[in-house]
Amino acid sequence: MTTILSLPLLIESVIDKPYPSFHSLGTAASQHDLTTLVRKYLYYHSNPSSTIPPHQLSLDECPTALNQVSFIRTYNSATSLFYAPSNQCGPGGMFREVVRAVRHWGMGEIPGPRYDCVYVARRETTGIHMHNLQVARVHCFFSFQRGSENHSCALVHWYKLWRSEPDRDNGMYIVQPDFVNGCRNMAVISVDSIVRAAHLLPIFDDTRLDHSWNYTHSLNLFKAFYLNHFIDPHAYELIT
Repeated sequence: MTTILSLPLLIESVIDKPYPSFHSLGTAASQHDLTTLVRKYLYYHSNPSSTIPPHQLSLDECPTALNQVSFIRTYNSATSLFYAPSNQCGPGGMFREVVRAVRHWGMGEIPGPRYDCVYVARRETTGIHMHNLQVARVHCFFSFQRGSENHSCALVHWYKLWRSEPDRDNGMYIVQPDFVNGCRNMAVISVDSIVRAAHLLPIFDDTRLDHSWNYTHSLNLFKAFYLNHFIDPHAYELIT
């Protein structure tokens, strides 16, 4: 069984940009209800045992004193550290993985945006296996200070399992982007809840491919994806 060390995801020290308010950050991130999402995040931060689903959580129960917030900053990436015995890391090695959320990624063959996907530990569970994990795509890493507390967060778009069991042919789970009333199901989460990056493979069903598409478009264009647990030994043991 894989041992998951409880090491928090570390936001990279290189600051992308500071912002004066969550409203301005939400405008830049094309997430105009970011202030609402932050208030819900603060509620769950203060009430970690709450079982109220986010869509049923009343804003009247969420903190309102966002005027106490300062030092709002965004970051291009975060680093995950976890125990991953393998040929690459050795029998007792630690693996370092960088998760990125950038508008312009210039390291690939074709420049473009890069917003990585991750496994997120559910709040109400303590074990680590597929049904204790959620899959999300990171759209922004940011931090802020509220009173004397520092918060490191991620703005994510949730994915949902297509069904509770993996595909019978290849053993991989299938996920789909989650939408509510036609809008992306977004949330603000603590980076501490992120386990590691997730590798998604598009399902080429009846989707017509266009020669103008490239890898920077794939997560936006396809309707469903395989969760590739064959990417490395740690991913395989994590979700199988």
